[in-house]
Parts: sequence; structure tokens; C-alpha cells
Amino acid sequence: MATKFIKKQSAVVGEEYTKDGETKKSWKNLGELLTFETDGREWQKLKLNMFPNLDISIFDDKPREDKKEPVHQKEEIPTIQQDGGKDIKDLPF
Repeated sequence: MATKFIKKQSAVVGEEYTKDGETKKSWKNLGELLTFETDGREWQKLKLNMFPNLDISIFDDKPREDKKEPVHQKEEIPTIQQDGGKDIKDLPF
């Protein structure tokens, strides 16, 4: 279960500005996106400079094979006979 580092990418935002009549672009570093591999599965971690104590793990969405959807069965409402032979299901509330 060794984790292998794959690559590091910069998370940046570009901002255009004009200097001496020339349009230029500056890049502000927001953080980094790190890619790893563990047990043949690739995953990523996003580190944002504005939240230095927070690491956001990023995984591919995959349905879980070991978790099955519960089968909902329609519950039978018991019939209760009241005086006069009326069924409780006929009540308006």
C-alpha cells in the first residue's frame, strides 16, 4: 500500500493588466494540485494557500460494488374494522 507521487500542478488565476500601452497577464498562485497513486488507483490532493491546514482529496466517482441499494417493499396497511363496518383507510386524515 505504498503511495507514489506522480506530479505537481499549480492552481493559478490569470489577471490581465495594461502597462505602457501593452496588455500583459499576471498569474496569482492559489495553491497546488498533487497527483498520487496508491494500489493502482490514481488520486489527487488540492492544497490551497488561503487554507494552509486543509488538504482536499479528489477521487473519481465510482459506484460502490459492495454496497447494494435497499429493496423497499410496500408496507401493508392493516385493516381495522370500526363500529358500522367502516374501514380505517376510508378516514379523511
